[in-house]
Amino acid sequence: VGAGKTLAAVLASRVIGARLTVIVAANATLERWREEILRAFPNSTVIVKERDIAAIDLATPTYLVVNYESFQQTWSETLVTNLVATHTVDFVVLDEVQSVRQRFPASDSRRRRLVELLLDGAAQRNPELRVLGMSATPVINTLHEAKTLLELVTGEALADLHLKPTVSNAVKMHQKLILHGIRYRPKYQMDIDTRLVEVDGRSIFEQLRAVPSRDILKSEQVLLQAKLPVISSWLRPGTLVFTQFVTGMTQPISDAVTRLGLKSGVFTGDEKTGLQQFLLRQVDVLIGSSPISTGVDGLQRVCNRVVLVCLPWTGAEYEQIIGRLHRQGSLFDKIEVIIPLVALRRGDAVWSWDQLRLQRIEWKRTLADAAVDGVIPQGQLPSKEEMHEQSLAALEDWYAALRQTGL
Repeated sequence: VGAGKTLAAVLASRVIGARLTVIVAANATLERWREEILRAFPNSTVIVKERDIAAIDLATPTYLVVNYESFQQTWSETLVTNLVATHTVDFVVLDEVQSVRQRFPASDSRRRRLVELLLDGAAQRNPELRVLGMSATPVINTLHEAKTLLELVTGEALADLHLKPTVSNAVKMHQKLILHGIRYRPKYQMDIDTRLVEVDGRSIFEQLRAVPSRDILKSEQVLLQAKLPVISSWLRPGTLVFTQFVTGMTQPISDAVTRLGLKSGVFTGDEKTGLQQFLLRQVDVLIGSSPISTGVDGLQRVCNRVVLVCLPWTGAEYEQIIGRLHRQGSLFDKIEVIIPLVALRRGDAVWSWDQLRLQRIEWKRTLADAAVDGVIPQGQLPSKEEMHEQSLAALEDWYAALRQTGL
C-alpha cells in the first residue's frame, strides 16, 4: 500500500511505447489518475469516463481512464465492444485489480465478465497487448481470488493451482505470483502503534441478548453504544474513524464528535464530501467506511490516528485502511491505530464479538501473508468452518459460566 503503483503504471506505458492505454480504476481515484499522468508526462491526452469512443485521437500518447462501476451499466457492453473494434489498445491497467476478484469458482459478475471482454477483444486486435494488474492485496478471502486474478492478467488457465487453504497450496500460489509479478513493500520510517482497548460491555448485555439471530448490523449498533462514552479520549483533529457498517453508525459517531466541540466529515458509499474537507482541514474528524480503504491518497499528510470502531471483515481491507496513513509522503513519525474491543466478563469467562472479528482478520491476513509474501505460518491455516466452531464453543462456555454463578 502506498508504494507508488500509479506512477509506476504511467511510466510502464511510456517504456513500452503505448499509444492507447486503458486504465480501469475505482471511481474515487479517476481524477488522481489524471493528475499523476499529466504531472509525469504533460504531453499526454487524458480522457476520463468518456462514452464517445469516436472522440479518441491518438495524436499524442492517450490514456482512457474508466471506472469499474461503469462496467456494471446497461450500456457498458456496447462501450467495450466499440472500443476494441475501433481502436488498437496497447496497454490495459487494472488498478486495484481485486475489484474484479472472484471469490468462489461458481461466482462471477457482470463487471468481471466485461473486463474479460475488454482484454480478450483487445488481445485479438493486438497480439502484443500488455496487461498490468495492480494490487496491494490480491488475496482477501480465498486462494481462488489470487488464481482468478492471475488468470485475468496472464490470459492463461492455471489448473495446477489448488484452492484449499493449506500451507502447501498457499506456497504454490506465492510461486505463481512471484513468477508473474513484482511485490514491493516500502520500508517506511514511521512506526505503527496499535492499541487494543477493552471496553466493558455490561451496560449493553441485555440489548445484545435481544439482538435477532444473524443480525450482525444490529449487533454492531449495540456495541457502538458501549464504545461511544469512551471514544472522546481518542478523538482529536486529524483523526480517521473507520466503521464497516454505515446505517445507524455514522450519525452516532458524528454526534459524539460534535459533543466534543469538533467538526466531522463523512466519506462512505453515498456521502463523499467529507474527504476533501478533511484534507483541507475544514473538519477535524473524518468518518469513513469501506470506500476510504481503496485508492484514497493524501490522508497521510493530515492524519496519523485511525480508530476502528467497527472492524473490516478481512485482513486485506485492514491493511488497506492502515495503508491510507502508513505510506509515502507521511508528515508524521508514528501512526496510531486504536481498536476498541467490547468484552463481557464473569470470572474467567469472556465473550467478545469484536475479538472474534479481530481473530478472523488475523486468519485471513495469515492466508494472504503465505500466498503473497511467502511467510509460512506455524501449523495449518484454520478453515472458516473451524473458526466458526471455535467461536460457537467459546460463546457456549461463556453462557455456561454465567449460569453457574446464578446470573
